[in-house]
Amino acid sequence: MTDNYLLGSAVRAFSGHEFRTPMTAIIGLANIMHETAGKISVEEQKELTHHILTSAQHLMNASLRVSTWYELTNNRIENKEMFTVTADQLLQMVKDSGESQLCTGEFFSFHQGTEKLYISGNEMVLVMALKELFNNAFKFAKKGTVVSFSVLEENRHYKIIIKNISDKVKSFDFDKYTVFTQFDRHFYEQQGLGLGLEIARLGITLCQGTYTMSATVANDDNFNVRCEINLPVPE
Repeated sequence: MTDNYLLGSAVRAFSGHEFRTPMTAIIGLANIMHETAGKISVEEQKELTHHILTSAQHLMNASLRVSTWYELTNNRIENKEMFTVTADQLLQMVKDSGESQLCTGEFFSFHQGTEKLYISGNEMVLVMALKELFNNAFKFAKKGTVVSFSVLEENRHYKIIIKNISDKVKSFDFDKYTVFTQFDRHFYEQQGLGLGLEIARLGITLCQGTYTMSATVANDDNFNVRCEINLPVPE
């Protein structure tokens, strides 16, 4: 990975949608509060400050994700020899991801085919990768549909399979996505998906695994999306 590539990627990241939108929101909302000082109610002030806080949190999260991508790209995170992930830990990660995307009710199903996964690599790296994929599964799922998660052992590999129905993504040519691809707009902004997928790919690769994503047309503008993560069972 060349220095010019990393520099160019960083420039695209900090001038792209994920950074510019929250920064614009913070500046615009702060300006409204400044110009209306003493003229708006406490409730209106709270609403404006809530949006400013949310935008700032989004900005911080985007910054951390770029930093994560950089660390993984340069293999700056040292591998450990072996660690264990339980199905219960994966289930909790799924719950946390769903809640972070403001999902409510029965918003996912979880099938457990094995209790423990013994992984060669770095636990923190794998957790970061899985969080990206879990978050995306909820983020891009059609409202009111159930996201399906399965963990099992098959042919000397652990498999984590994620399925959802999506109406928010226009293109599913996943192999063409680069880290800071600027996607077309289709109901919702899709910028940032490329960064998340790259973090997931790098993290899983550093744990000697692979992942694939595919999609088939369900009906109208809906797609059945399937993500499969394969991690080798240690000898």
